[in-house]
Amino acid sequence: MGIVSEITLRNQGFTIEGVVEGLYGQATQAQVAQDSPLLSPFTLVAPGLGYNGERPFAALVIVHENATAAEANLKLLLARMRDVTPARRSPDWAPPWSFQVDRVGIRASGRFLIARIFFTQPQDAWLMGKPNSLLVHE
Repeated sequence: MGIVSEITLRNQGFTIEGVVEGLYGQATQAQVAQDSPLLSPFTLVAPGLGYNGERPFAALVIVHENATAAEANLKLLLARMRDVTPARRSPDWAPPWSFQVDRVGIRASGRFLIARIFFTQPQDAWLMGKPNSLLVHE
């Protein structure tokens, strides 16, 4: 994965209501969910910041109950990245998350979904550690 310098473990706040609360009401439930399927339930998220020798990235490990859920969320996370805008911005004018990302390395390994997300603006990598419209489950 590269060198990961900081990892935070989170096991709550990933429902629509939890994300809205985590954003201190600065986004509505509709702005969080949008018109993209939500992720399948997961038990723990470990977001962090990493460096691959060339540039920083957002490291993301999502723990699931089983490998089937991890595989399903691989596709769902990529779809949300493609279709969903950051929650605090209006979907009517803001580009989706994918416009802020120029490369994603993602794989499922057993119960784990492991991703390296390279943002076009490297300082945006910290966004994965905050409540956001990508990491929302049923």
